[in-house]
Amino acid sequence: MQPSNPKAEAVPFPKVPEFIFANWREELNQAGLAEKVRAGYTVAISGYLDYCLHNGVSVALESARAYMGDAQRRQLARDPELWKEGLNWFFRAGRRMSRQGPPGTPSRAMADSGRTDWERRMIERLRLGHYSWRTEQTYREWAWRFHLFLKGKELETASSQDVKGFLTELAVKGRVSVATQQQALNALVFLFREALGADPGDVSGYEPARRGRRMPTVLTRQECQRLFRELEGATRLMAELMYGSGLRLTELLRLRIKDVDLDRLQVLVRAGKGDKDRVTV
Repeated sequence: MQPSNPKAEAVPFPKVPEFIFANWREELNQAGLAEKVRAGYTVAISGYLDYCLHNGVSVALESARAYMGDAQRRQLARDPELWKEGLNWFFRAGRRMSRQGPPGTPSRAMADSGRTDWERRMIERLRLGHYSWRTEQTYREWAWRFHLFLKGKELETASSQDVKGFLTELAVKGRVSVATQQQALNALVFLFREALGADPGDVSGYEPARRGRRMPTVLTRQECQRLFRELEGATRLMAELMYGSGLRLTELLRLRIKDVDLDRLQVLVRAGKGDKDRVTV
């Protein structure tokens, strides 16, 4: 049973995680532990990470001790010793993985832990919040562009005026779209609140991007058929599947055989845009 209200008293815990252990569940499943022990470890670790997320603290020994103290005071841990063993395993394995990197890492997301303290903090908050890897990449890119915009000024000392200046420059000089400017704003608000632990303040009043009116450029059905005839093998199959079902590239690359239902002529898209599942035909 996990804490129903994980919000705890404000404690000056470290704002930078000791490590970022994104694939702890996979490692735990491969640890060769008894099912009951593995289940107890999972409850303890997932509860602790929820505690960190809701209290705005980082993964560190101090916050783990506070979590266990809170759980024991409220009698949430049926087996406190098992929970402590689970958290000890989490920290031992997490430190080892941060030094060595996960063997056979399937993607950059597992091994990439950032270059600065604020970026490590941002990555931690994104992963605790279960944001997609694509969203993480986008938010981090905007954070670094803002960092370069400050021209040597410390990111921790940035103000709402700096944010408005950055957004205005995107619209005036960069001539970005409305959606791109809004995406940058969302990323910077997340950076301030989650990574820097600060209030971004009033960021209204920046120069808004202008909505462009452009006629879309599309291929006719005949042009698509000519294009497909120039392709062959798996490449042609992928192109035709994207064309016929409206799949995005990343959705296509994640597709598995079991996701294709030939009887119903349906394709199950897992973790699509917004990390949502959907069915397409």
